[in-house]
Amino acid sequence: MTLRDLVPSGPSIGLIADLARSSSQQYILAQGAYGFRIDEDRVNSSFLVWLSNYEPFRLYMKSYTVGSTQIHIRTPVFQDLKIPFPPIEEQRRIAAILDRADAVRRKRREVIALTEELLRSAFLEMFGNPATNPKGWKVIPMCEVIQQIEAGWSVNGEDRKQEKDEWGVLKISAVTSGRFQPNENKAVKNPSFKKSPIVPRRGDLLFSRANTRELVAATCLVENDCERLFLPDKLWRIKNILQNC
Repeated sequence: MTLRDLVPSGPSIGLIADLARSSSQQYILAQGAYGFRIDEDRVNSSFLVWLSNYEPFRLYMKSYTVGSTQIHIRTPVFQDLKIPFPPIEEQRRIAAILDRADAVRRKRREVIALTEELLRSAFLEMFGNPATNPKGWKVIPMCEVIQQIEAGWSVNGEDRKQEKDEWGVLKISAVTSGRFQPNENKAVKNPSFKKSPIVPRRGDLLFSRANTRELVAATCLVENDCERLFLPDKLWRIKNILQNC
């Protein structure tokens, strides 16, 4: 379990991994990672792992952290935390359901990855590599086909997603997969808007101008209107692309 995080927001505090599921046999724990054994007659390990991924549980853990730059939970405090557990059979049932759902999710990701690879291959076959332009397409500046670019602005969001009737700011990951993901957002309590927020609408083209673990300069098309979601400074909205583009 992680009981230390390198950043004040603590996105990893309270996460649990079951070493029995790993193919490795020996481990060296880094600072901030605590190893422990459980009473398997009372606690199901899979249930405990899934519980650690439950957002209210993570918020509960963070409420006991101390420190400013590298937050952590003191060992005695951790040992005294009270966590409700259903009967062991119910734990096993819940864990089994979530394990099956996770297996389906992983398969779905594999299918999406294969589909995206197929689309990339089809694009390269039809248009060639945009970087080298082997088909000799006409090259023109972007300013000749784009009439307007709008940027969002920087704002500090919370470590949770937007809830109903709340404002949320999109994360860069909402764009970088190449398909618009409005659920990739952070809640913003009582935002103070100096100007009208840029709320994505159906047909908008969004562009990531910052680097991430995935892609810089990723682009996606907004398929449906958003409600109370606005763009950060790392995302652009490109509007009014000319018809001869």
